[in-house]
Amino acid sequence: MPTPYELEKARLACFITELQDLIDGHNVSSDLKEPLKDALDDALDSLQGLEQDHA
Repeated sequence: MPTPYELEKARLACFITELQDLIDGHNVSSDLKEPLKDALDDALDSLQGLEQDHA
């Protein structure tokens, strides 16, 4: 059974992948890409913080 750390890391990794796909996609208007990039930066920071806390 996965640990809470592993579950949170997997959740963040999936969220990051989804955001990257949206940012790179052609179906998202350019005015939405900046807020998506901000959310991506926040998710990457959260993942980094999670990994640092677990180390």
